Amino acid sequence: MVGPTIAIAALFSLCAVIVRPGAAAGLIVASLLIWPEYLRIPMGPIQMSATRIVACVVLMRLLFSGRQELVKWSWPDALIILHYLWNIVAAVTTNAEPDFRNEMIGRAFDTVIIYFAARLAFTTLADLRSLIFPLALCAVTLGILGAMEALTSRSPYQTLIRYHTWIWVVKDPDYRLGMLRAFGSASHPIYFGIMMSMLTGILWALRPYAKSKQLHLCFILFALIGCLSSLSSGPMMGLVSLIILCSFYYFPSLIYPALGCLIAASVFVEFASTRHFYNLIDYLALNKGTSWYRTRLLEVAWANLGEYWAVGVGSNFPHHWGQQIDTRQHVDVVNNFIIVALNGGLLGLALYCGSAIGSIRNAIRCYKQSTSKSHRVTAFCLACTVIAILVASMSVGLFGGQMIMYYFLIAMTMSLRPVRAVVRGTRKNPSPQEHKSISTGPSIATTQPA
Repeated sequence: MVGPTIAIAALFSLCAVIVRPGAAAGLIVASLLIWPEYLRIPMGPIQMSATRIVACVVLMRLLFSGRQELVKWSWPDALIILHYLWNIVAAVTTNAEPDFRNEMIGRAFDTVIIYFAARLAFTTLADLRSLIFPLALCAVTLGILGAMEALTSRSPYQTLIRYHTWIWVVKDPDYRLGMLRAFGSASHPIYFGIMMSMLTGILWALRPYAKSKQLHLCFILFALIGCLSSLSSGPMMGLVSLIILCSFYYFPSLIYPALGCLIAASVFVEFASTRHFYNLIDYLALNKGTSWYRTRLLEVAWANLGEYWAVGVGSNFPHHWGQQIDTRQHVDVVNNFIIVALNGGLLGLALYCGSAIGSIRNAIRCYKQSTSKSHRVTAFCLACTVIAILVASMSVGLFGGQMIMYYFLIAMTMSLRPVRAVVRGTRKNPSPQEHKSISTGPSIATTQPA
Protein backbone atom coordinates (compact mmCIF):
# COMPACT_ATOMS: atom_id res chain seq x y z
CA MET A 1 0.00 0.00 0.00
CA VAL A 2 2.95 2.32 -0.50
CA GLY A 3 1.51 3.82 -3.68
CA PRO A 4 -1.88 4.83 -2.21
CA THR A 5 -0.15 6.17 0.92
CA ILE A 6 2.10 8.37 -1.23
CA ALA A 7 -0.96 9.61 -3.14
CA ILE A 8 -2.86 10.42 0.07
CA ALA A 9 0.18 12.19 1.54
CA ALA A 10 0.65 14.24 -1.64
CA LEU A 11 -3.03 15.23 -1.80
CA PHE A 12 -3.25 16.34 1.83
CA SER A 13 0.13 18.07 1.66
CA LEU A 14 -0.94 20.06 -1.40
CA CYS A 15 -4.12 21.14 0.34
CA ALA A 16 -2.15 22.03 3.48
CA VAL A 17 -0.02 24.48 1.49
CA ILE A 18 -3.06 26.25 0.05
CA VAL A 19 -5.52 26.59 2.95
CA ARG A 20 -5.37 28.74 6.09
CA PRO A 21 -2.90 27.68 8.80
CA GLY A 22 -5.63 26.42 11.12
CA ALA A 23 -7.19 24.34 8.37
CA ALA A 24 -3.72 23.06 7.42
CA ALA A 25 -3.28 21.80 10.97
CA GLY A 26 -6.72 20.22 10.70
CA LEU A 27 -5.54 18.32 7.63
CA ILE A 28 -2.90 16.66 9.82
CA VAL A 29 -5.74 15.21 11.88
CA ALA A 30 -7.75 14.39 8.76
CA SER A 31 -4.87 12.46 7.21
CA LEU A 32 -4.51 10.57 10.50
CA LEU A 33 -8.16 9.60 10.96
CA ILE A 34 -9.20 9.01 7.35
CA TRP A 35 -6.10 7.08 6.19
CA PRO A 36 -4.64 4.47 8.61
CA GLU A 37 -1.47 5.69 10.31
CA TYR A 38 -0.02 2.19 10.33
CA LEU A 39 0.36 2.26 6.53
CA ARG A 40 3.91 3.53 6.07
CA ILE A 41 6.36 4.50 3.34
CA PRO A 42 9.84 3.00 3.94
CA MET A 43 12.55 5.67 3.84
CA GLY A 44 15.69 3.98 5.06
CA PRO A 45 15.44 3.39 8.81
CA ILE A 46 12.39 5.69 9.00
CA GLN A 47 8.84 4.63 8.26
CA MET A 48 6.82 7.65 7.10
CA SER A 49 3.05 7.67 7.36
CA ALA A 50 0.89 10.10 5.40
CA THR A 51 0.31 12.02 8.64
CA ARG A 52 4.02 12.42 9.31
CA ILE A 53 4.58 13.79 5.82
CA VAL A 54 1.68 16.24 6.06
CA ALA A 55 2.88 17.42 9.48
CA CYS A 56 6.38 18.09 8.11
CA VAL A 57 4.93 20.07 5.21
CA VAL A 58 2.74 22.15 7.53
CA LEU A 59 5.61 22.84 9.92
CA MET A 60 7.98 23.89 7.11
CA ARG A 61 5.32 26.15 5.60
CA LEU A 62 4.68 27.90 8.91
CA LEU A 63 8.38 28.28 9.71
CA PHE A 64 9.15 29.78 6.30
CA SER A 65 6.26 32.23 6.75
CA GLY A 66 7.73 33.45 10.06
CA ARG A 67 4.87 32.29 12.28
CA GLN A 68 7.33 31.45 15.07
CA GLU A 69 7.70 35.20 15.67
CA LEU A 70 4.00 35.41 16.56
CA VAL A 71 4.16 32.73 19.24
CA LYS A 72 4.74 33.42 22.92
CA TRP A 73 6.96 30.52 23.95
CA SER A 74 6.92 29.13 27.48
CA TRP A 75 8.44 26.35 29.56
CA PRO A 76 6.00 23.55 28.57
CA ASP A 77 7.26 23.95 24.99
CA ALA A 78 10.78 23.19 26.21
CA LEU A 79 9.53 20.16 28.17
CA ILE A 80 8.20 18.62 24.96
CA ILE A 81 11.67 18.75 23.41
CA LEU A 82 13.43 17.66 26.61
CA HIS A 83 11.13 14.66 27.03
CA TYR A 84 11.84 13.52 23.48
CA LEU A 85 15.62 13.93 23.87
CA TRP A 86 15.63 12.24 27.27
CA ASN A 87 13.89 9.16 25.86
CA ILE A 88 16.70 8.82 23.30
CA VAL A 89 19.34 9.22 26.02
CA ALA A 90 17.53 6.63 28.13
CA ALA A 91 17.38 4.19 25.21
CA VAL A 92 21.12 4.54 24.64
CA THR A 93 21.90 4.28 28.36
CA THR A 94 19.96 1.02 28.69
CA ASN A 95 21.74 -0.45 25.65
CA ALA A 96 18.42 -0.86 23.89
CA GLU A 97 18.26 -2.78 20.64
CA PRO A 98 18.70 -0.75 17.41
CA ASP A 99 15.03 -1.12 16.46
CA PHE A 100 13.95 0.36 19.78
CA ARG A 101 16.41 3.26 19.48
CA ASN A 102 15.15 3.94 15.96
CA GLU A 103 11.60 3.94 17.30
CA MET A 104 12.49 6.51 19.96
CA ILE A 105 14.21 8.69 17.36
CA GLY A 106 11.30 8.34 14.94
CA ARG A 107 8.87 9.51 17.58
CA ALA A 108 9.96 13.04 16.79
CA PHE A 109 7.44 12.89 13.94
CA ASP A 110 4.62 11.88 16.30
CA THR A 111 5.49 14.24 19.15
CA VAL A 112 7.77 17.23 18.56
CA ILE A 113 6.90 17.89 14.91
CA ILE A 114 3.17 17.42 15.48
CA TYR A 115 3.28 19.63 18.55
CA PHE A 116 5.11 22.54 16.97
CA ALA A 117 3.16 22.33 13.71
CA ALA A 118 -0.05 22.79 15.71
CA ARG A 119 1.61 25.31 18.03
CA LEU A 120 2.48 27.57 15.08
CA ALA A 121 -0.83 27.03 13.32
CA PHE A 122 -3.05 28.63 15.97
CA THR A 123 -2.12 32.26 16.48
CA THR A 124 -5.49 33.94 15.79
CA LEU A 125 -9.14 33.19 16.34
CA ALA A 126 -9.49 32.82 12.57
CA ASP A 127 -7.13 29.84 12.80
CA LEU A 128 -9.45 28.18 15.31
CA ARG A 129 -12.46 28.80 13.09
CA SER A 130 -10.76 27.35 10.02
CA LEU A 131 -9.96 24.18 11.99
CA ILE A 132 -13.63 23.24 12.26
CA PHE A 133 -14.24 22.07 8.68
CA PRO A 134 -11.52 19.37 8.41
CA LEU A 135 -12.40 18.08 11.89
CA ALA A 136 -16.09 18.01 11.01
CA LEU A 137 -15.25 16.00 7.89
CA CYS A 138 -13.42 13.47 10.05
CA ALA A 139 -16.29 13.28 12.55
CA VAL A 140 -18.94 12.58 9.91
CA THR A 141 -16.81 10.07 7.99
CA LEU A 142 -15.55 8.07 10.96
CA GLY A 143 -18.83 8.33 12.85
CA ILE A 144 -20.71 6.71 9.97
CA LEU A 145 -18.03 4.08 9.28
CA GLY A 146 -17.65 3.26 12.97
CA ALA A 147 -21.37 2.75 13.47
CA MET A 148 -21.58 0.68 10.29
CA GLU A 149 -18.72 -1.54 11.45
CA ALA A 150 -20.22 -2.04 14.90
CA LEU A 151 -23.67 -2.93 13.55
CA THR A 152 -22.80 -4.89 10.39
CA SER A 153 -19.27 -6.16 11.21
CA ARG A 154 -18.08 -4.69 7.92
CA SER A 155 -15.78 -1.78 7.18
CA PRO A 156 -13.69 -0.63 4.20
CA TYR A 157 -10.69 -0.50 6.54
CA GLN A 158 -10.82 -4.25 7.15
CA THR A 159 -9.03 -4.90 3.86
CA LEU A 160 -6.17 -2.58 4.91
CA ILE A 161 -5.32 -4.09 8.30
CA ARG A 162 -3.52 -6.96 6.54
CA TYR A 163 -0.81 -4.47 5.55
CA HIS A 164 -0.10 -3.64 9.20
CA THR A 165 3.28 -5.33 9.57
CA TRP A 166 4.18 -4.81 13.24
CA ILE A 167 1.15 -6.03 15.18
CA TRP A 168 2.38 -7.27 18.57
CA VAL A 169 -0.49 -9.63 19.40
CA VAL A 170 -3.11 -10.62 16.81
CA LYS A 171 -6.56 -10.67 18.39
CA ASP A 172 -9.80 -12.01 16.98
CA PRO A 173 -12.78 -9.67 16.44
CA ASP A 174 -14.37 -8.87 19.77
CA TYR A 175 -18.11 -8.45 20.32
CA ARG A 176 -19.72 -6.57 23.18
CA LEU A 177 -23.42 -5.91 23.73
CA GLY A 178 -24.07 -7.86 20.55
CA MET A 179 -21.97 -5.48 18.39
CA LEU A 180 -18.47 -5.64 16.96
CA ARG A 181 -15.94 -3.36 18.60
CA ALA A 182 -15.14 -1.00 15.71
CA PHE A 183 -11.51 -0.60 14.65
CA GLY A 184 -12.24 2.34 12.37
CA SER A 185 -8.99 3.49 10.77
CA ALA A 186 -6.91 2.33 13.77
CA SER A 187 -5.28 -1.00 14.54
CA HIS A 188 -7.35 -1.61 17.68
CA PRO A 189 -10.82 -0.54 18.85
CA ILE A 190 -9.54 1.21 21.97
CA TYR A 191 -7.10 3.25 19.86
CA PHE A 192 -9.93 4.28 17.55
CA GLY A 193 -12.11 5.20 20.53
CA ILE A 194 -9.42 7.31 22.18
CA MET A 195 -8.80 9.31 19.00
CA MET A 196 -12.53 9.90 18.50
CA SER A 197 -12.96 10.95 22.13
CA MET A 198 -10.26 13.60 21.64
CA LEU A 199 -11.96 14.71 18.42
CA THR A 200 -15.25 14.99 20.33
CA GLY A 201 -13.63 17.17 23.00
CA ILE A 202 -11.95 19.49 20.48
CA LEU A 203 -15.15 19.96 18.48
CA TRP A 204 -17.06 20.64 21.69
CA ALA A 205 -14.50 23.29 22.63
CA LEU A 206 -14.79 24.94 19.20
CA ARG A 207 -18.58 25.18 19.19
CA PRO A 208 -18.66 28.95 20.06
CA TYR A 209 -16.89 29.68 16.76
CA ALA A 210 -19.13 27.58 14.51
CA LYS A 211 -21.22 29.44 11.93
CA SER A 212 -24.17 27.12 12.54
CA LYS A 213 -24.52 25.90 16.11
CA GLN A 214 -27.09 23.24 15.15
CA LEU A 215 -24.92 21.81 12.37
CA HIS A 216 -21.88 21.85 14.64
CA LEU A 217 -23.77 19.84 17.26
CA CYS A 218 -24.43 17.25 14.55
CA PHE A 219 -20.68 17.03 13.92
CA ILE A 220 -20.11 16.48 17.63
CA LEU A 221 -22.77 13.76 17.63
CA PHE A 222 -21.03 11.93 14.78
CA ALA A 223 -17.71 12.09 16.64
CA LEU A 224 -19.45 10.78 19.76
CA ILE A 225 -20.96 7.90 17.79
CA GLY A 226 -17.53 7.04 16.43
CA CYS A 227 -16.12 6.91 19.95
CA LEU A 228 -19.00 4.79 21.27
CA SER A 229 -18.69 2.35 18.36
CA SER A 230 -15.33 1.21 19.77
CA LEU A 231 -17.18 -0.24 22.77
CA SER A 232 -14.02 0.24 24.84
CA SER A 233 -13.83 1.13 28.52
CA GLY A 234 -10.92 3.60 28.18
CA PRO A 235 -12.65 5.90 25.67
CA MET A 236 -15.90 5.62 27.65
CA MET A 237 -14.04 6.64 30.79
CA GLY A 238 -12.64 9.61 28.90
CA LEU A 239 -16.08 10.63 27.61
CA VAL A 240 -17.69 10.40 31.03
CA SER A 241 -14.85 12.43 32.54
CA LEU A 242 -15.20 15.00 29.75
CA ILE A 243 -18.94 15.40 30.32
CA ILE A 244 -18.56 15.73 34.08
CA LEU A 245 -15.67 18.18 33.85
CA CYS A 246 -17.29 20.37 31.17
CA SER A 247 -20.49 20.62 33.25
CA PHE A 248 -18.50 22.54 35.86
CA TYR A 249 -18.32 25.45 33.41
CA TYR A 250 -21.88 26.27 34.43
CA PHE A 251 -21.14 25.76 38.14
CA PRO A 252 -17.55 26.98 38.65
CA SER A 253 -18.13 27.59 42.35
CA LEU A 254 -18.51 23.82 42.82
CA ILE A 255 -15.07 22.92 41.45
CA TYR A 256 -13.13 23.17 44.70
CA PRO A 257 -15.88 21.57 46.83
CA ALA A 258 -16.03 18.69 44.33
CA LEU A 259 -12.27 18.22 44.54
CA GLY A 260 -12.51 18.22 48.33
CA CYS A 261 -15.27 15.63 48.27
CA LEU A 262 -13.28 13.44 45.88
CA ILE A 263 -10.23 13.51 48.13
CA ALA A 264 -12.34 12.88 51.24
CA ALA A 265 -14.13 9.96 49.58
CA SER A 266 -10.81 8.43 48.50
CA VAL A 267 -9.44 8.69 52.03
CA PHE A 268 -12.62 7.17 53.45
CA VAL A 269 -12.55 4.22 51.04
CA GLU A 270 -8.84 3.66 51.74
CA PHE A 271 -9.41 3.28 55.50
CA ALA A 272 -12.95 1.92 55.63
CA SER A 273 -12.68 -0.72 52.89
CA THR A 274 -10.64 -3.88 52.51
CA ARG A 275 -9.54 -2.63 49.09
CA HIS A 276 -7.52 0.44 48.08
CA PHE A 277 -9.29 3.54 46.76
CA TYR A 278 -7.81 3.10 43.29
CA ASN A 279 -9.56 -0.27 42.99
CA LEU A 280 -12.73 1.70 42.26
CA ILE A 281 -11.37 1.98 38.70
CA ASP A 282 -12.36 -1.67 38.29
CA TYR A 283 -16.02 -0.67 38.28
CA LEU A 284 -15.57 1.79 35.38
CA ALA A 285 -15.48 -0.81 32.62
CA LEU A 286 -17.72 -2.55 30.12
CA ASN A 287 -16.02 -5.88 30.74
CA LYS A 288 -15.91 -6.51 34.49
CA GLY A 289 -14.12 -9.81 33.93
CA THR A 290 -10.88 -8.11 32.85
CA SER A 291 -11.14 -4.68 34.49
CA TRP A 292 -9.23 -5.84 37.57
CA TYR A 293 -6.08 -6.07 35.43
CA ARG A 294 -5.56 -2.29 35.44
CA THR A 295 -5.28 -1.91 39.20
CA ARG A 296 -3.22 -5.07 39.55
CA LEU A 297 -0.82 -3.65 36.94
CA LEU A 298 -0.44 -0.49 39.05
CA GLU A 299 0.47 -2.58 42.10
CA VAL A 300 3.01 -4.68 40.20
CA ALA A 301 4.56 -1.59 38.58
CA TRP A 302 4.97 0.00 42.01
CA ALA A 303 6.48 -3.17 43.46
CA ASN A 304 9.04 -3.26 40.62
CA LEU A 305 9.85 0.46 40.62
CA GLY A 306 13.52 -0.28 41.13
CA GLU A 307 13.73 -1.82 37.66
CA TYR A 308 12.94 1.36 35.74
CA TRP A 309 12.95 4.45 37.98
CA ALA A 310 16.28 5.80 36.67
CA VAL A 311 16.28 5.44 32.86
CA GLY A 312 13.49 2.99 32.09
CA VAL A 313 14.01 -0.50 30.71
CA GLY A 314 14.82 0.21 27.05
CA SER A 315 13.98 -2.75 24.83
CA ASN A 316 14.09 -5.16 27.78
CA PHE A 317 10.33 -5.11 28.26
CA PRO A 318 9.32 -6.50 31.70
CA HIS A 319 7.28 -9.48 30.53
CA HIS A 320 8.09 -11.20 33.82
CA TRP A 321 5.49 -8.89 35.38
CA GLY A 322 2.87 -11.13 33.78
CA GLN A 323 3.77 -13.90 36.21
CA GLN A 324 3.18 -11.50 39.10
CA ILE A 325 -0.17 -10.33 37.73
CA ASP A 326 -1.94 -13.55 36.78
CA THR A 327 0.81 -16.03 35.74
CA ARG A 328 0.58 -15.05 32.06
CA GLN A 329 3.74 -15.15 29.93
CA HIS A 330 3.66 -11.51 28.84
CA VAL A 331 2.53 -8.19 30.27
CA ASP A 332 0.12 -5.84 28.55
CA VAL A 333 0.93 -2.39 29.94
CA VAL A 334 -2.50 -0.78 29.63
CA ASN A 335 -1.47 2.42 31.38
CA ASN A 336 0.24 5.20 29.48
CA PHE A 337 1.89 6.67 32.58
CA ILE A 338 3.62 3.36 33.25
CA ILE A 339 4.65 3.13 29.59
CA VAL A 340 6.18 6.60 29.75
CA ALA A 341 8.10 5.61 32.89
CA LEU A 342 9.30 2.38 31.27
CA ASN A 343 10.67 4.40 28.36
CA GLY A 344 12.36 7.17 30.35
CA GLY A 345 12.20 6.46 34.07
CA LEU A 346 10.70 8.85 36.59
CA LEU A 347 12.38 11.84 34.95
CA GLY A 348 10.66 11.01 31.68
CA LEU A 349 7.35 10.68 33.53
CA ALA A 350 7.91 14.05 35.23
CA LEU A 351 8.64 15.76 31.90
CA TYR A 352 5.56 14.18 30.34
CA CYS A 353 3.27 15.21 33.20
CA GLY A 354 4.86 18.66 33.35
CA SER A 355 3.97 19.49 29.76
CA ALA A 356 0.38 18.32 30.31
CA ILE A 357 0.05 20.34 33.53
CA GLY A 358 1.57 23.37 31.79
CA SER A 359 -1.03 23.22 29.02
CA ILE A 360 -3.87 22.92 31.55
CA ARG A 361 -2.52 25.86 33.53
CA ASN A 362 -2.32 27.93 30.37
CA ALA A 363 -5.96 27.16 29.54
CA ILE A 364 -7.01 28.06 33.08
CA ARG A 365 -5.15 31.36 32.87
CA CYS A 366 -6.81 32.09 29.54
CA TYR A 367 -10.21 31.23 31.02
CA LYS A 368 -9.72 33.56 33.97
CA GLN A 369 -8.27 36.51 32.05
CA SER A 370 -10.52 36.46 28.97
CA THR A 371 -13.61 38.63 28.89
CA SER A 372 -14.86 36.96 25.70
CA LYS A 373 -17.42 34.34 26.73
CA SER A 374 -16.75 32.32 23.58
CA HIS A 375 -13.06 32.09 24.30
CA ARG A 376 -13.67 31.22 27.95
CA VAL A 377 -15.77 28.27 26.80
CA THR A 378 -13.02 27.10 24.43
CA ALA A 379 -10.29 27.41 27.05
CA PHE A 380 -12.35 25.62 29.71
CA CYS A 381 -13.36 22.74 27.42
CA LEU A 382 -9.87 22.20 26.02
CA ALA A 383 -8.49 21.96 29.56
CA CYS A 384 -11.24 19.46 30.39
CA THR A 385 -10.39 17.43 27.28
CA VAL A 386 -6.73 17.19 28.28
CA ILE A 387 -7.69 16.06 31.79
CA ALA A 388 -10.21 13.55 30.43
CA ILE A 389 -7.59 11.99 28.15
CA LEU A 390 -5.13 11.77 31.03
CA VAL A 391 -7.82 9.88 32.97
CA ALA A 392 -8.55 7.60 30.01
CA SER A 393 -4.84 6.91 29.45
CA MET A 394 -4.77 5.06 32.77
CA SER A 395 -6.29 2.17 30.84
CA VAL A 396 -4.58 2.49 27.45
CA GLY A 397 -1.18 3.35 26.07
CA LEU A 398 -0.85 6.22 23.62
CA PHE A 399 0.95 5.00 20.53
CA GLY A 400 0.97 6.16 16.93
CA GLY A 401 -2.31 7.86 16.12
CA GLN A 402 -3.35 8.40 19.74
CA MET A 403 0.02 9.96 20.51
CA ILE A 404 -0.32 12.28 17.52
CA MET A 405 -3.81 13.39 18.57
CA TYR A 406 -2.65 13.93 22.15
CA TYR A 407 0.25 16.21 21.20
CA PHE A 408 -2.00 18.05 18.77
CA LEU A 409 -4.46 18.62 21.62
CA ILE A 410 -1.96 19.97 24.13
CA ALA A 411 -0.42 22.18 21.42
CA MET A 412 -3.86 23.70 20.82
CA THR A 413 -4.28 24.22 24.55
CA MET A 414 -0.86 25.83 24.85
CA SER A 415 -1.65 28.19 21.96
CA LEU A 416 -4.52 29.85 23.80
CA ARG A 417 -4.12 33.46 24.88
CA PRO A 418 -6.60 35.67 26.77
CA VAL A 419 -9.11 37.44 24.54
CA ARG A 420 -11.05 40.54 25.45
CA ALA A 421 -14.39 41.05 23.77
CA VAL A 422 -15.03 44.39 22.07
CA VAL A 423 -17.70 46.38 23.87
CA ARG A 424 -20.38 47.77 21.58
CA GLY A 425 -20.10 51.48 21.04
CA THR A 426 -16.33 51.66 21.41
CA ARG A 427 -14.03 52.96 18.71
CA LYS A 428 -13.30 50.47 15.93
CA ASN A 429 -9.66 51.56 15.66
CA PRO A 430 -8.04 51.87 19.10
CA SER A 431 -4.79 53.72 19.54
CA PRO A 432 -1.53 51.70 19.63
CA GLN A 433 -1.40 52.12 23.41
CA GLU A 434 -4.97 50.85 23.77
CA HIS A 435 -4.39 47.96 21.38
CA LYS A 436 -1.33 46.90 23.38
CA SER A 437 -3.40 46.79 26.54
CA ILE A 438 -6.07 44.68 24.83
CA SER A 439 -3.75 42.04 23.39
CA THR A 440 -2.19 40.19 26.29
CA GLY A 441 -0.13 37.86 24.10
CA PRO A 442 0.69 37.30 20.44
CA SER A 443 -0.92 33.87 20.16
CA ILE A 444 -4.70 33.79 19.64
CA ALA A 445 -5.18 37.30 21.02
CA THR A 446 -7.44 39.65 19.09
CA THR A 447 -9.89 42.45 19.53
CA GLN A 448 -12.41 40.84 17.17
CA PRO A 449 -15.82 40.03 18.67
CA ALA A 450 -15.94 36.32 19.47
